[in-house]
Amino acid sequence: MVGMPLPEGLTHRPLTVDDAPAVFELWAATERRFLGQPLVERSDVADTLAVPSVDLDHDSVGVLDGDRLVAWAMFTRGNGLADVGESHAGRGIGTWLVDWFDRRTGSARVGQEVHVDDAATETLLAAHGYAPSYTSWVLDLAPDVEIPRRDVPAGFETGALATGEERAVHEVVESAFAEWGQREPMSYEDWDRLVLQADRFRPERVVVCRRDGEVVGACVVVDAPDACWVWQLAVRAEHRGRGLAQAMMARAFTEARGRGKDVGRLATDSRTGALGLYEKLGLQVKHEMREWVRPGE
Repeated sequence: MVGMPLPEGLTHRPLTVDDAPAVFELWAATERRFLGQPLVERSDVADTLAVPSVDLDHDSVGVLDGDRLVAWAMFTRGNGLADVGESHAGRGIGTWLVDWFDRRTGSARVGQEVHVDDAATETLLAAHGYAPSYTSWVLDLAPDVEIPRRDVPAGFETGALATGEERAVHEVVESAFAEWGQREPMSYEDWDRLVLQADRFRPERVVVCRRDGEVVGACVVVDAPDACWVWQLAVRAEHRGRGLAQAMMARAFTEARGRGKDVGRLATDSRTGALGLYEKLGLQVKHEMREWVRPGE
């Protein structure tokens, strides 16, 4: 299917892994504009472009002004990622990218996360059949907030990720996240590339909860320059309501402060129903986004 033309003087092509630095600059600039600071790291972008399930020739596009990347988009696991550089805003590139998503995905469901202050993007998506779905938040645990003590019940114990437990942690995480609905699962191969092989990953920072030697919960942690991120948190359904998630998080943030990461950070959304749990540990909402969805057939 032939798409709409780009504005005069611009060209497009699929992204390559070598575009990671330019994609990072666009991504970080958008977050700086709407969040006040970039949360994405350079290595995150390189990892995202390298996941096994993504075929960059088919799943990505870059818009260029001469040799300079001025916008990009990527479709992965049912979700769209995209940024337009501020220098080229208002020229119709965003509309072109939405058209690209339409051509790439056909009648499939597509979700895109938008900051609540980005009215222009919300208006654009609404005009193309997208509607707001769930709300997501980034929460911070400030350095001056005392981390409450949380112990696991008798019969459970927490500790660092041990060699050989990686697939069990992935299975616990995917089982929990699958309950959200309208979420495409993440294969172990993609999870391995995005987590285990990530530059910021350290197995000793992952907190695992076990019962009789079996992994029943996990708190996957990575460090940023200014914070410790809880990237994934999950507990098996049959063991919820016992304080295991809070205990794992409290341990992860306490250990992070011991290595100089005084700010604790995580992202969650309204599908999980976990916002209150995090606020009980002292975390506070810092940023709010909305997921906009174009329903599939």
